[in-house]
Amino acid sequence: MGQKAAGSRARGRATLRPVGQAGLLLAVCAAFPALALALAGCSADAPEAIAVAVAPATVTLAPGGTRQFVAAVTGTQRTAVTWSVEPGACGSITGSGVYTAPASEGSCVVRATAQADASRSATAAVTVVNGGPVVPVIASFTASPAVLAAGATSTLSWSVTGAASLSIDQGVGAVTGNSRVVQPAASTTYTLTATNAAGSATKTVLVTVTPAVPVIAGFTATPPAISVGQSSALAWSVTGATALSIDQGVGVVTGATSTAVQPTADTTYTLTATNATGAATKQVTVTVGAALGPAITSFTASPASINSGASTTLAWAVTGATTLFLDQGVGTVTGTSKSLSPTASTTWLLTATSAAGSVSMPVTVTVHPVAPLAVIQEFAVDVAGMDAAPGTSAANVGRFQQTAVPQGQSATLRWTVANATGGKIAIGNGVGTANAVATATVTPPATGAGPCPGRPSATTCTTYTLTAQPGGATAKVVVEALTTAALAPGDPGNADVAINVDTTKSVHPISSLVYGYNAGALSSAPPGTTLLRLGGNRWTAWNWETGASNAGSDFNYQSDNFLTSSSQPGAALKPTLDACQTGAGTAANTGCATLVTVPMQGWVAADENGPVGLTDPPGKRFFPISSRKGSALSTTPNTSDKVVYADELAKWIDANYPLAKTDPLRPIHFSLDNEPDLWCGSLSGTTCTGTHSEIQRVALTYADLIAKTINHAAALKDVSPAGLVYGPVSYGWAGFLGLQSAPDQSTGDFLDTFMAQLKAASDAQGRRLLDVLDLHFYSEATGNNTRIIVQNNTAAVAAARVQAPRSLWDSSYKEISWITSCCQYLGQQGIDLVPVMINKIASKNPGTKLALTEYNHGGGDHISGALAQADTLGIFGRTGVYAATYWALLNSDAYTYGAFKLYRNYDGGGARFGDTSVSALSSDLAKVSAHAAVSSSAPGSVTTVLINRDTVSHTVKVIWTGLGCAASTASLWQIAEPVLKAADGSVTPKSLGSQALSATNATLLTLPASSASLVAVACP
Repeated sequence: MGQKAAGSRARGRATLRPVGQAGLLLAVCAAFPALALALAGCSADAPEAIAVAVAPATVTLAPGGTRQFVAAVTGTQRTAVTWSVEPGACGSITGSGVYTAPASEGSCVVRATAQADASRSATAAVTVVNGGPVVPVIASFTASPAVLAAGATSTLSWSVTGAASLSIDQGVGAVTGNSRVVQPAASTTYTLTATNAAGSATKTVLVTVTPAVPVIAGFTATPPAISVGQSSALAWSVTGATALSIDQGVGVVTGATSTAVQPTADTTYTLTATNATGAATKQVTVTVGAALGPAITSFTASPASINSGASTTLAWAVTGATTLFLDQGVGTVTGTSKSLSPTASTTWLLTATSAAGSVSMPVTVTVHPVAPLAVIQEFAVDVAGMDAAPGTSAANVGRFQQTAVPQGQSATLRWTVANATGGKIAIGNGVGTANAVATATVTPPATGAGPCPGRPSATTCTTYTLTAQPGGATAKVVVEALTTAALAPGDPGNADVAINVDTTKSVHPISSLVYGYNAGALSSAPPGTTLLRLGGNRWTAWNWETGASNAGSDFNYQSDNFLTSSSQPGAALKPTLDACQTGAGTAANTGCATLVTVPMQGWVAADENGPVGLTDPPGKRFFPISSRKGSALSTTPNTSDKVVYADELAKWIDANYPLAKTDPLRPIHFSLDNEPDLWCGSLSGTTCTGTHSEIQRVALTYADLIAKTINHAAALKDVSPAGLVYGPVSYGWAGFLGLQSAPDQSTGDFLDTFMAQLKAASDAQGRRLLDVLDLHFYSEATGNNTRIIVQNNTAAVAAARVQAPRSLWDSSYKEISWITSCCQYLGQQGIDLVPVMINKIASKNPGTKLALTEYNHGGGDHISGALAQADTLGIFGRTGVYAATYWALLNSDAYTYGAFKLYRNYDGGGARFGDTSVSALSSDLAKVSAHAAVSSSAPGSVTTVLINRDTVSHTVKVIWTGLGCAASTASLWQIAEPVLKAADGSVTPKSLGSQALSATNATLLTLPASSASLVAVACP
């Protein structure tokens, strides 16, 4: 994302997810009027009044003197003016504001009238007197030499009279004396401006730079010897050429690095590289032998015997063929294998053909018909006089459902099963076989049946298991026989949901960096924030040497000083780094880590002069950024060399903030750019229409991004070995899968490829290059066809929002979104994002950490947003996420702040959720989720966050195991409607005092509808 929010953090499009979001921009424009002007496609003019100002306001000139006037127009995007003089014989003024005084003395008026509104104008007073100031005179302005080779220098010389100051453009700046040496990288026109009180004069000179003769580093043929009918690949490496061509009928090859040839006799090819200076050539010979017929050395099927509906892979080894063909309707094939799913036993014939003939080989796959597997559609229990208990559906087969009946009373089991064969439906505990759609009456025994889930001391529950064949599908219901006897000692009583917290299980540290925020200042982030990220679309073309940046598609592809008004190196970083390194901020903050975006796309803003032409060459308004300087690094970079270096940025950070290398609470990490999968976005023909199509003119490939990542990571590690490197900072699901439909996505899953190649590069260099897999996740879940991250808090959206965090870790939960309908990793299961990514890491690049540096579930202005955020922070801790930084989508995210406070400052005095995650299990995750942690600094204490997602209240039984003591009370803090708000409108957890515990550290709590609670228990 891009643009800037409170403080100096960058922010931008509210919902730039590229799939399934038709019309979303109009919704964002309507929902966020304060951002309307910053978003492409929104209304052009703000409603404020148009005003005009002219500078200078008063001028004294000699007769015939000149002066440049400047007009500023506010209140509209149409800033053009019409110039005029009054009275009409009072001199003249050009359309650009250059005024020439009349030949006689007198008083005149210069007027600028807004073209957007002719009723709006401003004036300046001019006094014409003999002896007034005279504009400077530039007698000469020359360059020696005026024509030079690349890398050489030229001396600009001038003769000027009457000037108070002199300056030269093209980055030279203010000058004194009568000469200056320049070293242009390309042909450049320099303008000398001489200025005094009367005005200014200009003169230009052209320095022509002739490039060096091109260099051909390599020209090869692979293979160098072929048979008639075969091909050889000519490949080359050339620098400095404007045109490339190959003889022997190949022709122009500019823009490519290889081409295939098929000579019929020995042929010598000559590569010619030319530019304006000259040409270079290099030759390679391809030797051609007699034609050889094709040969099939193997053709196999694996497996050769499958069940109906399964797949087999046909694989072959072939030499000398120009085409391969499979019959049975498959057709021409390439590569070495083909996956097929035959519906019946099939024999395929592979035919290999060349100019010398053809050869064939068969392979047979036997297909065994299989009856469809049985599916349990429902298994539930009804109790007379009571509401029906929710049954087990096909979406969560195997998860128990529990209800209770009075002692000695009967319950009715009911079920529906599809595809079951006769007599193959069985129910345990004496019920026996059953029909596909039927019921059975059971009377659970009062004692001796077995333990009840959530009731560790009870022995009065009976579990009925339904099994259906073929396939062995199972589902369970649990029926508890209520007795009039006293509850087991320490059992606090019956409840809707049971929560079991065990401090001896699933124990692992919680990374402090999961409580991060995208902001430029601690004062703009929630209390207790541990990590500030400086990132977003703005930072891709950020010039760290001058502070200039480009908005990309967020706002007219405009280059300006949005990130900082200072032109000092690193100025956009300094306020944030200063605050995090010193600990300045709110009382609950004592310093923080920082994640700095390092641009690596290739171009950064060269100026702050407004919108950039999308068809202009990038070199017109941008400077190249290189991973390495290749010479001595400086903390005061050369801003006139027109090149920016990433490793010199790392040097500047290390030199100015040495504490970051030793203090574990204040590290500075490096993020390799931002959402590269959206730089080009989608293609309109061959034209990119993405976030940064002003500089990314071709579709980004896996190979391009991986090469950039390796080069920049290595350069940063050379300078700052302790700085962790984050990448690839991918925007979302289509980016994870295929880098947003990259040209080489057919080579495999992008993240798998990315991590595997980063590991290979790391192994080759003997050091880790990628420390953190960095992803963005803006929920795509919907409620009533409305995406939950838009500003919409209807009941359907809120209901989907509070469940959506389960997509981060609960494989049994399947959200309603385009992801789960078409493109997920796990068939018809849920997204299960964090476990899936951790498994990918373990498989492709073990030891890599996981970060979500932009995420949002919406509802920052609603209780549902507080619940989703509280659940998300708990999930990060329990699943082992290393770092996470929330991205705000609204001007005010008061409810999100409230969720942060529940974990980081719930009592207003710095009290926090524990730093070590422990097991917290809920018997009904759809209603109530639970997260628990112990504190390394306070043994015997445990904090538990309970989130009631439901719109009705629930009685919850919480049992804490493993405390090592008998605690008597627990402190309770809660966010529930109506929320407790501070004077500034922020949401604050409310203290509900103490809650008594039983002798076995258990209690019953009533959780209000739509609430998030923190329970703090400590040994006395």
